[in-house]
Amino acid sequence: MNSEEVSIRYFICFASLYRFGYIQYKEKQQYETYMNQDLIDAIINVSSAAYSNISNLERVLSSEEMEVEQWKTLKRDYNRLLRHLGKIEKISICYLNRLEQTQYSSNEPSIIALESVEYLN
Repeated sequence: MNSEEVSIRYFICFASLYRFGYIQYKEKQQYETYMNQDLIDAIINVSSAAYSNISNLERVLSSEEMEVEQWKTLKRDYNRLLRHLGKIEKISICYLNRLEQTQYSSNEPSIIALESVEYLN
């Protein structure tokens, strides 16, 4: 192999690694944006359901009786509250798992690059 072939192989290797890294970076950004928006939506729904239930419970307490429609509204909003709290929990667990994975595998790309260079030599 002459030096020109080696240079071309190095260039192809590093260009491929750069492209792979860039694609991973962009996918991570898109995923984080999606997760942030999903989390914001869940928090808004939790706040809305909690506020609605407080308002309904205050009306029930002031009138000292509960109508069927008020019961249905309370039940619906409590279900919505639980569903979105579960969603927030899942997003939190997913985020914590990603943090944990990042702590232990953050040097992986550099190991791959070193192995590629050793292979070309």
